[in-house]
Amino acid sequence: MFDAHLYRGTAADYDRYRLPYPPALLSSLLGRVQGRSQLMDLACGTGQLAFALCPSFSSTWAVDQEPSMVSIVASRGVASVRAVVASASSLSAPESGFDLIVIGNAFHRLERDRVAVLAYSWLKPGGSLALCWSESPWEGSAPWQAELRAVLSSWRSRLGDRLPSGWASDRAARPDAAVLESAGFSFRGRVSVVVPHRWTVPSVAGIVYSTSFLPRGLFGSLAADFEAELADRLRGELKSRISYAYDLVSKPGGVCV
Repeated sequence: MFDAHLYRGTAADYDRYRLPYPPALLSSLLGRVQGRSQLMDLACGTGQLAFALCPSFSSTWAVDQEPSMVSIVASRGVASVRAVVASASSLSAPESGFDLIVIGNAFHRLERDRVAVLAYSWLKPGGSLALCWSESPWEGSAPWQAELRAVLSSWRSRLGDRLPSGWASDRAARPDAAVLESAGFSFRGRVSVVVPHRWTVPSVAGIVYSTSFLPRGLFGSLAADFEAELADRLRGELKSRISYAYDLVSKPGGVCV
C-alpha cells in the first residue's frame, strides 16, 4: 500500500516541471467520449488533465488527497473546476454522474480494485475511464538516460526507498486492464503519441523532485550535491522522445464512438 503522504511537499515542483499532455492525444480522447457534461480528474495532482480538458465539459471535479496539490488547482480560479481534497477510495461522488474519468500516472498508486468499482458507479452508462500516462526522462536508451538511472538508483539507496515492496510485481500479475475489466468495464484500446523533447539539467532535477520516490524535501541539505552530480554526469544534449498514451475503458450502455 502506498503511503498517503508520499507527495507531500512536491506540489510546486509538480506544477512547474510536469509536462503537459500533447493536444493530439487529448483530441483523440475527446473524440471517443460520448458526453461532454461532467468530467472527473481523479488523483489530479495540480490539474494537468483537468485544466486541459475542462473547456470541453460543463463542469469538472479535480480530486486529490494531497491538500497542497488541490490548493494550486483552486488558486487557478476556473469557475467550472471544483477542487476536492479526498483520496480516490474515500471520495463521495454522485452515481452515474460523469461522462469521463481520467487518471494520470496514478492508478498504480490507488487501491485499484476498490477505485475501479467506484469509478464504474460514478460513470453514466456509456461513460469512459482513461488511464493516461507519460514516460519519464530516465526511460529511454540514450547514454545520458542510463547515467540518470544510475544517479537515481544511487540516491534512492542512500536516502531510502519510499515505495512499498511488491507493488510492481502485483501490477505485472494483474495488469490495470484486467482490474478494470473485473469491475465490469470493456477495454477499448490504447492510443499513444510520441513527442520529441529537449531536457535541461534543472528540468530533469525538477521532475525528480516532483516524484514520490525522491521529492525535494527528502534531500534536505543534500539537494545541492544531487544537482551538482546531475550537472556533472548528464553531458551533451539531453534529447528524448517521450511516449504519451491513454488506455480507454467504458461502462456498458449508450453508444461508443
